[in-house]
Amino acid sequence: MTWPKKQMNKNIHEIKPIQFNLEEALKKSTHADIIECFQKYGKNCHYIIQMQSMEKMDHHGLGVLMLIRELAGGENAKIELSGCNQQVKKVLTMANLQKLFQIH
Repeated sequence: MTWPKKQMNKNIHEIKPIQFNLEEALKKSTHADIIECFQKYGKNCHYIIQMQSMEKMDHHGLGVLMLIRELAGGENAKIELSGCNQQVKKVLTMANLQKLFQIH
């Protein structure tokens, strides 16, 4: 799996959002791979998790999202879940995750 590259704007010294495809990671990676990726980029990044190809979300996917949140800085994490379909949004809302992630 190809992991996203950390992108720096050298003029402003700010970190640009890091794109991450959750479905691809769940299919091709282990939890150890996901942990390694997020430890590599650290807690001061803005993560955008691509959800367009996720048709549904189960407890495993919810658990991975919570793991990612913890690795990305817990309460201070800036994580967007982008491109969620209505079924995935419903599951995320039922799990009350709209308080922890920006969902759109």
